[in-house]
Amino acid sequence: MKDFLWKYTLVFVVFFIVTFEFEYSVIPNLYQLLNPFFENLVYWSGTLLFDLKVDFNPVISSDSIGLYVHTFNLIIISVLLAFIWAMLFKTSIKNIRQLTLKIITYYLSLQMLLYGLNKVFKLQFYKPASNLLFTNLGDLTPDILYWSTIGSSWSYSFFLGLTEVIVACFLLFKKTRLLGVLVGIVVMVNVVLINFSYDISVKLYAAFLLSLFLVLIVPYLNYLYASLVLQKPIALNLENEKVFGFIPNNYKAGIKVIVIFLFLMEGLYPSYKANIYNGDKSKQRIFTGAYKVVDAINKSSDYNWKQVFIHKDGYFISKSEDDKMQDYQLEVDTVNQILSIVRYDLNKKYTLNYELKNNKLHHVFGVIGKSNIDFYLHQIDEKTIPLLNASFHWTTNHLSQSKTKSNSPLVEE
Repeated sequence: MKDFLWKYTLVFVVFFIVTFEFEYSVIPNLYQLLNPFFENLVYWSGTLLFDLKVDFNPVISSDSIGLYVHTFNLIIISVLLAFIWAMLFKTSIKNIRQLTLKIITYYLSLQMLLYGLNKVFKLQFYKPASNLLFTNLGDLTPDILYWSTIGSSWSYSFFLGLTEVIVACFLLFKKTRLLGVLVGIVVMVNVVLINFSYDISVKLYAAFLLSLFLVLIVPYLNYLYASLVLQKPIALNLENEKVFGFIPNNYKAGIKVIVIFLFLMEGLYPSYKANIYNGDKSKQRIFTGAYKVVDAINKSSDYNWKQVFIHKDGYFISKSEDDKMQDYQLEVDTVNQILSIVRYDLNKKYTLNYELKNNKLHHVFGVIGKSNIDFYLHQIDEKTIPLLNASFHWTTNHLSQSKTKSNSPLVEE
């Protein structure tokens, strides 16, 4: 039974790794070659076995229906292949176990390094965009609220990332691997709980990474039980690695150095290529920021804007007097001073003219649909926003500045 379980685990893990959509910069993206076949399989099993609508999307992406059906397919495929393997080929369970643990160890090290460096360089939890800074708290979805909260603190984001980088490094060496696995389990339990609690759409993949850490802890269970429960310290005796016994030890060291170098290249190359080592300070798109409508020469009931926002990813976002927001795709023609905005949900494109004052966006006018708009804008200094300008306090004395603290619902104990 153990032989079958390890073979099943190896097959399932390998198939999941090479078919899960994950963009690499240096390492080949094998899923691009394999997923057309597996997405056809998802479509077939989804419509035939699960009675999904004929036009359902079989794309295998994070937390999509296609990914859940794909995972079901992989479970069935892995069971069948492991059974055939066990019946037709006699393979040492020790070698299968060691190969499985080796693949999982290096894959987890790579993923922890990538996620960790993304946090260290603020490419994951970046500073909240201007439109989010001026969105009412109750209008934010839980996932956006969480990302915005973490993104507002460089130091905490750096700490989270550094922890994951340390886990990645500890996993690569025998003497520190157990500590890396234990810390990694704590990290991933927290990630899984966050993803489920805040409805963040990487639930299945986070659960997969956690399950891999739990597989890695298996060789250490007897040692941990004796040391922590029985309180009878015993020597930590791990199996000698024989799965690659045909490779001389000095060659193994060289291969390991190459793998570590490849991992570092994968983790550092995106930031190096974009010259971004702090996502909060990356080069912004022209006119990025928040603007207050200070004067409206022509304000229709459909476009009674009080604020507009230029998003760094190329969006023009308006906020009306009743706090409703509408986003448009944006292209800026600096030669002719034109803002081309696209209402992509309606597939309609509008052209607005703009004027500058002191090199800042100052005047926007044009026609949207049947409405003429003509607004004067004043850029808001985001450094004055408390969330981005909060200072550190060792004591609570600064709270005394609020004269109505005891009666104010804005100050909580």
